[in-house]
Amino acid sequence: CDELDIETDAGSIRGRVVGAHTVALELSRPAAPRSRDLEHDRRTVSGWHVEVGVPHFVLAWPGSLDSAPVTTLGPALRHHETWGAAGANVNFVRFVDRHRLEIRTFERGVEAETLACGSGVMAAAATGIAIGQLQLPVRAQTLGGFELEVAPPLTRDREDAWSLTGDARLIAEGTLHPGALEVPEPPTWSD
Repeated sequence: CDELDIETDAGSIRGRVVGAHTVALELSRPAAPRSRDLEHDRRTVSGWHVEVGVPHFVLAWPGSLDSAPVTTLGPALRHHETWGAAGANVNFVRFVDRHRLEIRTFERGVEAETLACGSGVMAAAATGIAIGQLQLPVRAQTLGGFELEVAPPLTRDREDAWSLTGDARLIAEGTLHPGALEVPEPPTWSD
């Protein structure tokens, strides 16, 4: 089957197999990026807030991403009071040319830098387009070596969507052994 619908908590996502290890997903276009200044350690950090199903804070990084403080500034901005208890993902982005970006992401929930973040790539592309640095299609280089592409929607009936294309392969299989889900009753503690 070359086409599939994936049911998620956010609704149904249309997908298409486009290569041996490549899948394109049709996702809602991110909300318009909003410029946001955050105070941290007595300085102002300027970036853009973008909603892509989850909140992202996109920072345009002026130099090589090797020097981006993902593991130090990332957690501080992820937990910034502006985002409330849920926090936000933090993306350090370099706009390489009109159709290319590089990205590193500190991701909430993981609480660390991740090898690739699809919603982060969507947020970065939306930001780059909004500030005049990018135009579709956009190719994104991630820390894990994966290259993702943001492009117009897979079908013409979704003007409110973009496609996100990237590597999708089975990396492990496992067998759940009988009894693996059997959990003992909680103990009764002595007085």
